[in-house]
Amino acid sequence: MYLLHNAAILNLNKKQMTQLLVECKNCGVELRAATQMNEEAFEAISVGNTNESCPNCKRTFAYNKSDYYFK
Repeated sequence: MYLLHNAAILNLNKKQMTQLLVECKNCGVELRAATQMNEEAFEAISVGNTNESCPNCKRTFAYNKSDYYFK
């Protein structure tokens, strides 16, 4: 029972660690999106152009829904 409980916790933690990301259009660095949500919420919303700033190259670009991905 203890092993099953730990496996369930590890599986839950994996799900919680999924992040909404986008790739910087200038330098290619993978950015954590400023607004985080789960995949179900992301599918349900309408996203226009959203500005994201890259901490690596300090540039800001507009991204649309198709630019984002979960990892």
